[in-house]
Amino acid sequence: MASATQNNMTIKEKLKKNIFNLSNVPCIFVIDYDKVLVNKDAPYPNELQSLEKLVDLETALVEAKKLIAQNRDAQLKIGKISVHHFESRNEFDAIYLRTINKEEYSKQIEKISINKALALLDVDVSCNMEYYLNNQKELENDLNRKVNESEFNVPKLEQELFYNLMCKWFGSESESFDHISQMENKSDKSYQKECTLNDFRVHFSTNYYYATAQRENYYFIFEYVF
Repeated sequence: MASATQNNMTIKEKLKKNIFNLSNVPCIFVIDYDKVLVNKDAPYPNELQSLEKLVDLETALVEAKKLIAQNRDAQLKIGKISVHHFESRNEFDAIYLRTINKEEYSKQIEKISINKALALLDVDVSCNMEYYLNNQKELENDLNRKVNESEFNVPKLEQELFYNLMCKWFGSESESFDHISQMENKSDKSYQKECTLNDFRVHFSTNYYYATAQRENYYFIFEYVF
């Protein structure tokens, strides 16, 4: 049972004193072998309940039929927490890494798209276009616009869908974070959008990959077990 002193402490204080463990931050995205699971309360699930271990992960996560995962026999868990609980990114990493006994990063990337970050962890996630092309209402809902048959160019639709879905789970569209570049075909007014993370730091070990990153006012933790 928590003491009266602990009950009066903030999340920030409990993290510093190791009362809360960053491995228990809200989980927003899980790849369980060939299944993709997402938090039904994403992108902003309750931090305190998760840190206090009051959340049943099995009921918090739902299978995302709109996404397909291809990876080797492995599991990836992605969690997030507000930057406001930390003095700096370095403090966040120091608190997290002390729980897994890692001292150095194997790789650090200033800015990376979420799909490339996943690929770096040997995970390939894509939209289930067969599902979407058989469910036009869902397609239009996730694109936030109407679609006619002349637009059924799968690569472009998938790119736009993937961007929108990643923003749904990792945080809303961000002009300061996201990469937007015009397609090579100048006559095509479509744009290539990539949902991105800043300062992606990853450590490779024998059976685990650990990574941290930032998007807007949130830090992210990637834990990959194979």
